[in-house]
Amino acid sequence: MPAALAARTTAVAIVLDSLDEAGTAGDTHEAARIARELLQPLSTLPWVRVVVGTRRPQIPSLEHAVHVLDLDDSGLPSLPVRD
Repeated sequence: MPAALAARTTAVAIVLDSLDEAGTAGDTHEAARIARELLQPLSTLPWVRVVVGTRRPQIPSLEHAVHVLDLDDSGLPSLPVRD
């Protein structure tokens, strides 16, 4: 983890989309390695919020600090659409 990020004292959000698409097609090992070696340590820092876009099978590799918001879940409240 970069020292500058570890030394930070103000809140920061890190957004990573398509975690499940990391690495070569059909290989989930690279995505699991990124989750284990980068995202999990970042999630332990109290001032860091990590938002990850991924398919459901990759969620277990994120382990402990996960709050799942399933965008395909029809039980979510709908928001008004603006033009």
